[in-house]
Amino acid sequence: MNAFILYELKVAVILTAFYLCFKLLLSREKLHRMNRIVIIASVLLSFALPFCIITLHRTVTAPELAAEATAGNAEAILAASGSGFSWELMAIAVYSAGVIAVLASLLVGIKRVMRVIQDSGRREMNGSEVLVCDENIAPFSWMKWIVMSRSDFESGNNHILEHEKAHIRMGHSKDVLLMDILAAFQWFNPSIWLLKRDLRAIHEYEADDAVLKAGANIKEYQYSLIRKAVSASGYSITNSFNHSILKNRITMMSTSKASVMKGLRVLYILPLVCGTLALNARTVIDYEGSENPSIKQASNQSTAPAFQPVDTKPSFRGGDANEFAKWVMENLNYPAEAKAAGIQGRVTLKFTVTESGKIADVIVLSGVHPALDAEAVRVISSSPDWTPGMSKGTKVPVTFTFPVIFSIKSEEKTK
Repeated sequence: MNAFILYELKVAVILTAFYLCFKLLLSREKLHRMNRIVIIASVLLSFALPFCIITLHRTVTAPELAAEATAGNAEAILAASGSGFSWELMAIAVYSAGVIAVLASLLVGIKRVMRVIQDSGRREMNGSEVLVCDENIAPFSWMKWIVMSRSDFESGNNHILEHEKAHIRMGHSKDVLLMDILAAFQWFNPSIWLLKRDLRAIHEYEADDAVLKAGANIKEYQYSLIRKAVSASGYSITNSFNHSILKNRITMMSTSKASVMKGLRVLYILPLVCGTLALNARTVIDYEGSENPSIKQASNQSTAPAFQPVDTKPSFRGGDANEFAKWVMENLNYPAEAKAAGIQGRVTLKFTVTESGKIADVIVLSGVHPALDAEAVRVISSSPDWTPGMSKGTKVPVTFTFPVIFSIKSEEKTK
C-alpha cells in the first residue's frame, strides 16, 4: 500500500480513537480550558504519532541461507505484476481533490471576512475599537477585530462586546484556523469535523463564562442570546455571538464546575498514546553465528520480509540485471590474499535499489572468505545510480539477491 495512504489511514484511526474517548469521558464536563487543550493536542498527536516508531532489537541465530540465483544473473525478490487500473492513484487523486476543495473554501471564507473588515467603519464602544458594518450580520470576532452591524452597535449591548473581546483575548480564532487547516488533510474523516464542532462549542462556553465573570446578570445575558439566535453570521471561520448550540450554552452556564477527580479522566490520553506507539513499533533482528555478523533484517510486526508487486523493475544503464552483472565483473578486484591462497566461490548478497535509485542495505547472505565478502560488498555499494522501480505509478524500493562469482582460471592456479 502506498506509504502516504497508509499514513493518512493511521491518522484517521488514531483521531477516531481520541474523539470517541473525549466524547465519552470529557465532553459533558465543565472543564472548558482543559477540554480545549485536549482537543487541540489530540489532533496534533494524531498527525504526529505515525512518525514515532520505536525500534526494538532482538538477537537470534542466523539461519542457513541458500543462494538460488544463477551465475551472472540477479533475481528480483519483488515479483512483477501486470499494469492496469490503479486504485491507489485513484485514491490519491480523490484525496488531493478533497484537500484542495477544503483549503479553497477556507481561503474564500477568509477573503470574505477580510473584505467585511476592510469595508467596515471604525468606532469606539465602551473603550474598545469596534468595526461597524452596514450589512445585517450577527456580531463576530476574527483575530484582533470585532465586527458588529450598525443596529447592534447603536443598541449599546455590552454583552456582545464582552463576549467578542473574550474570544480575542483567548486566541480562539487561531484555534479555529489551525483546525480548519488540519481538517483539510483529514476531510474524509468525520471525527475531525466533530472535534472541530466541539472545539467551537468550548470557545462559546469560555466566552460566556468570561461575560458572566465580568459581572453580567445571567438571566439578562441568556435573554440576549435568545434575541440574537434568529440571525447568523454566515462566516464559518469566525467566532460569532450567535451559535447553533444555544441550548447547550444556556445549560452549561448553570452547570457546576467539574471536580478534580473528573478532570483526571484526561489521563485516557496516556494509554492511547502508548498503545499507538506499541502498534507502530518495529523489531530489528540481529543475527549471530554468521560468518558476517553485519547481517541484519528489519521488520515491522513480523520477521518475514514484506513483498509488494512492482509494475516496472529497476533498470541499470537502460538494461536489466545482466547489464549490472557486466558492470560488476568489470569493476571487481580479486583480493590478492584470497587469490594467493586459491580461495574462490560464490558470494551471495542482498541489496535494495531505493526510490531515488541509490544502492542501500548491502548485506552478505552467504559468504566465502572475509576478503572476498568485503570486495563484493565494496563493488556493489559503489554502483552508479539505477532507474528506480515503479509500482502503481509510484517509485518504490526494490530488493535484489545477487551472486558475485570469484573464480581463478586454471592457468593462474598452475603459476
